Amino acid sequence: YVATDQSSEADRGRIALEALLPQLFPRIDGVGELVVLHTVPGGAQPIAAAFDGAQWPDVLGTVGGDDTILIVCRSSAARERV
Repeated sequence: YVATDQSSEADRGRIALEALLPQLFPRIDGVGELVVLHTVPGGAQPIAAAFDGAQWPDVLGTVGGDDTILIVCRSSAARERV
């Protein structure tokens, strides 16, 4: 077993997000610390996994359904950055 470099894992997550987002989400909205991202059917899970993998400091976590993701941010300002 070899320890993984967490920074490179985060970089891979960000690259995955850059590739997935333009293809899979038609609509995004937010309020307070919450972002609701609507995706094409079946698109929520890979995007939620990519958000989690990117380890953004502004994101506490995600909940992905079939075509909707709830992104919980650390603050309203963090939501704006995301």
